[in-house]
Amino acid sequence: LELVVKTSDYGSLYVSSINGEAEKTFGGWDSWLFEVNDVEPTVAMDQYTVSNNDYMLVYYGDPYGVGMQYPIIEIAGDYSSLTFTSEDTAYDPVTWEPTTAINPIAGATVTIDGNTTLITNDEGWVQIPEDLRDGEHSY
Repeated sequence: LELVVKTSDYGSLYVSSINGEAEKTFGGWDSWLFEVNDVEPTVAMDQYTVSNNDYMLVYYGDPYGVGMQYPIIEIAGDYSSLTFTSEDTAYDPVTWEPTTAINPIAGATVTIDGNTTLITNDEGWVQIPEDLRDGEHSY
């Protein structure tokens, strides 16, 4: 991965770009965010200590925009497919009442072991090739 790391106004380090996908592309607070074991840490990435067997998800989003998107990855029981969706919460600009919806992440690029590239369909789904269903793989 090609990472660009910068120092924030608060002195912590953060990822500002991954493989040319830079922060603030949409003009707001959009940037690279992360979760560890499906929990969003309350500290910056450089302040978090990763333990053995932790699962870290790094994703692009805007925590202060019109709403927040939380990625969801479902793995088929036989490891034959992955489905990517996003739990999106938007707020009514007048009442600030939240509305949440689950939406597919269509057209996303999924790279397996750095060399097999798949694109999610309109339902956010990709089929894993049979030879990549067993063993450990990097996504």
